[in-house]
Amino acid sequence: MSNKNQNLFTKIDAFTNNLSEKFGESIISERYEELVVALDQKQKNKITLCLSYLFSITPFAILVILFFVNSHIRNNNELLQSLEEQIGQIEKLQVEVKKISSRLVGHKSFSSKSKAKSFFKNSLREYNLPDTSINVTKLEESFVGDLKKIYIELSFSKLGSQELNKLIKIIKNNVKASITKINIRSDKTSRLALGFIHLEFVAK
Repeated sequence: MSNKNQNLFTKIDAFTNNLSEKFGESIISERYEELVVALDQKQKNKITLCLSYLFSITPFAILVILFFVNSHIRNNNELLQSLEEQIGQIEKLQVEVKKISSRLVGHKSFSSKSKAKSFFKNSLREYNLPDTSINVTKLEESFVGDLKKIYIELSFSKLGSQELNKLIKIIKNNVKASITKINIRSDKTSRLALGFIHLEFVAK
């Protein structure tokens, strides 16, 4: 038996002995004597034996009660700790979702093929490209919860290396899109790039 349990039993025994001494000195003891004075010795012995058993069992009963109380408190503490951890994880996820949402492109810029074309054309305005250099040949939408998933097939022609590099950077950095397919070839006459890009992204 551990020292901790031994100390507990010692304290309970001391408490019981102290209680017995106080009982013997109290008015309750006098009343007890008055109540059993009319009984014969055999009956007194039986009552005394019952009381002895009661006092003997009391420390163990207290120990059992304390055990269950401590076990209940420990289980409640573990449950609360588990709930706090889950709440902490949910709060972290909410923060991450807010960060991601703040970086999403507004879906109004891609609500139609013409608006999507204007978005890319305006992003490359510094190069004064002809209107036919960029075109959106396909635009499809689907929903993921409250967010919109957009698929775009973007064709291009007559782009120099700088314009093409800038277009790809816009797709990756500004639109935060994934390029699922890309086809680039060179025009035999002008030596400028033409081809198409398939991209997907999530918008607000």
